[in-house]
This record gives sequence, C-alpha cells and structure tokens, in this order.
Amino acid sequence: MYFCRRNKGEQIKFKRDDNEGKSNIVFLAAFAAYAFIVFDEWGKLVTDDKTLFEFLVLESAQAGLSWITILRKREGYRRAFCNFDAGQVANMTDEDVERLMLFDGIVRNRLKIKATITNARLFLDIQKEFGSFYNYTLSFFPNRQPITNTVRSLSEIPVSSP
Repeated sequence: MYFCRRNKGEQIKFKRDDNEGKSNIVFLAAFAAYAFIVFDEWGKLVTDDKTLFEFLVLESAQAGLSWITILRKREGYRRAFCNFDAGQVANMTDEDVERLMLFDGIVRNRLKIKATITNARLFLDIQKEFGSFYNYTLSFFPNRQPITNTVRSLSEIPVSSP
C-alpha cells in the first residue's frame, strides 16, 4: 500500500507501508500526477475564467478516457489550445483542426478538438451575457454562493446530499 505526505513547501514523498520490498514505478508515476491535482487543485474554489476554461477543456477531453491519460497530456493541451485562451481558441479554423490531428500532445479525436473550439465560442458568449464564466457558475449555487465544507473527519460527511 502506498501513501503520500506533503508538507507545505515540500516535495511529495512516497512510502510503502508493507514489507514487500518491491517498487512499482508505474503506480508511483500515476500517483504523482494525481497527487498534484489532489493537493493543489481539487476542492479549491476557482474564480478565474481562464482556469475554468482550462478545466472545461480537460474535462471534455477526458470523456470516455481515464483521467490520468488527460493529466499526462495537460501541457500538450496547454500548447495546442493557446495556453487556454478562450478568445484565441474560438478563432481556430479547420486548418488548425487538421494541424492538431497530427499533434501527439493531445488526444487526437477530431470531434473533441472541434468541440473544444465550439465550447470556446460558447464560453465567450456566456462571459458576455453574465460578465464572467464564474458568474454563470454561481447561478447554479444556492443564493449564488459556493458551498464550503469544513469537514474535519470522515464521520462528519453526510451519507447523502440535501
């Protein structure tokens, strides 16, 4: 069994709690990619539209695939889709789609690439209508306020949502 510990400002450390004495590099590499997301991104409030667009692109790319596949290609997506600048992505053309179909830094699925461009255009429409994509997301929360949990132990987590 593997676990990881990270103190503020430290690199991630891995330790085995069994006595097998074997290493599992593939598992550790996958776990390291997940650990970055878990410690630095999951459960954190995101209000920045550029970051929200990045997450939209990555989540859309992940459909039907494992999350680790997309995490490993995250920098490729950043390069392919103009550092997640929705305005630039919205202006991409069929020639750009063809170029991206040859780029191995992303999942080369024509429908997903075209969906990213379409989503960028819709993202800009939403920004125009609501002032920001973040403002749009607030419309789905009770009283337009994000839900913030302050759980200290697993026993405090409800078994169902209200």
